[in-house]
Formats: sequence, structure tokens, C-alpha cells
Amino acid sequence: MFLQKIFNKINNFIIGNNFDKNKLLDDIEIMLVQSDISVNTTMKIINIIESKINDIAPNKLSNKYVYNLLKDIIYNILSNNEYIKKQYNDNLLHVILMVGANGTGKTTTVAKIAHIIRKNNEKVILGAADTFRAAAIDQLKIWANRVNVPIVYNAIGTDPASIVYETIQLAISNKLHFAIIDTSGRLHNKSYLMKELIKINKIIKHKFINITSENILILDSNNGQNSINQVREFSKSINIDGIIMTKMDNISKGGTLISIKDNFDIPIQYVCNGEKLNDISLFNKNIFINNLINA
Repeated sequence: MFLQKIFNKINNFIIGNNFDKNKLLDDIEIMLVQSDISVNTTMKIINIIESKINDIAPNKLSNKYVYNLLKDIIYNILSNNEYIKKQYNDNLLHVILMVGANGTGKTTTVAKIAHIIRKNNEKVILGAADTFRAAAIDQLKIWANRVNVPIVYNAIGTDPASIVYETIQLAISNKLHFAIIDTSGRLHNKSYLMKELIKINKIIKHKFINITSENILILDSNNGQNSINQVREFSKSINIDGIIMTKMDNISKGGTLISIKDNFDIPIQYVCNGEKLNDISLFNKNIFINNLINA
């Protein structure tokens, strides 16, 4: 969307033969920020564009040049971003801990990942470690039934760490390939919830030696630059191995992904664009940028 707008604006400058570099850069800056790209990343992009066009005479500057330059800058920011699947050992369980704030689509995403695993003919179990809300447990039970996978759950108020421990134990004893843990939705300013997350991570890392694990942060694209704050704050408590961005129906909100990669260098694992089990795909920077241009 914003690239196409910039393309049209540059074209107007050229046609009007009234090129104003500062005005052009200001307009690009505004449109980048409006597309949920952080100020820091926006200024980085602007500085690169400015350095490239400084040596070009206005009458030699084409809209295609600036357009492709901007596209290449974003492409380079996203380079090496594709999620690299960890080297799984068939004899070892892999634990996926799903974290994120309330309302990001975390529980539904757990089901989508379980569905992908099932389609790959691998065995998976779910752990309902969001024991603060009965609705969260019930929702995950419904999804587990739809995907046809086992689930470990207990009454509301149960220690979440005990659910995690039991889920992993069952997965190991039954020689399953994956265990996906759905954790309580939490905001970074709830210190007791973040401490609980640290506790769960310690259990996974120290109580179970012969497993592999990763922490995946679920973000809602509609939260815009607030998602950047969530990445920053969650990263203070646990290591974030990958990100899944949900509700990507509106690609114009995708600028947040560019800032996340630029600021944290955390790979975007998947993007989701609906509520159905198949509404999820591996992040691909080429498709993402093309969609961003044509939105």
C-alpha cells in the first residue's frame, strides 16, 4: 500500500519537474510510520534513501529508482528472516511454549500448529497451562478435539507449572514428537505472571534434559507498534525463538514485522489470516513485500 502511494507521489514529482528532495523524504517518512513501522526503523530507511539519492541529479532521478530502492531496503531488513526449523532428533521430544498477551489469538494458533504437525504424520500433545481462565481451558479442549490430539488440563487455579510438567512427562512416556503448551495471556506489566513464565521455562530447561524446546511469541497485527513493546518486554524474561503474527487479513498493518526484524532480529515463523485451522502459512519475505506493495 505505502510503496504504491510513494511510487505515485514520486511520479508526480517527476512529471511536474518540481523535485523537492526534503518534501519527498518527509512524505515517505510519514507513510512508513502510518504503516506501523517504528520511528527508529523509519529513520534508518530514510537515511539510506537520502544517502543514495544525494549524488543523483533531480532530472536523472526516476520514480522507478526510488521505488525499487525502498523495496530493496525492506527486503534487506527482512533477509535471513525465514524461520529455520530446529534440528529435531526423532528420539527427543520438542516442546513449544506459546506466550503472548490476551486477545492475540494464542490458543487458536496452538491448534493451528498442532494441525500442521498432525498433517506431517507426527504425534503431538497439548498442555492447557492457562489456568487463570476456565474459558481458555474449555477453548483448548474444543480445539484438541477438532484436531484429534490429546490434551492435559486441570481445574482453574491449578499451578500452571504442574500442567507443563505433566504434559512433558506424558509426551516423553508415550514417545510423542511434540508438546505444545498454551500459557496464560499476560501483559508485561504483570510481574507475577512474568515470573511464572520464567518458572515454567526453568522447568522445561532444567527438569528435562533430553528434549529440545522453543518459546514462540504470538502477536496481533492490529496492535501495531505496541507489538514492538511486547517483544521487548517478553524478551526481558525469556528468550524468544520465533514470532507468529496473527490477524494479518489487513496487510497494511504488516509494517510492524519490519520493525521487529530490524530491532530484535527474531525470525517471523508464521503469519495467520483467519480463524480456520488452515489459515496459517510460513512467513515468506517475497510474498510479504509483494502483498505490501499491492495492498
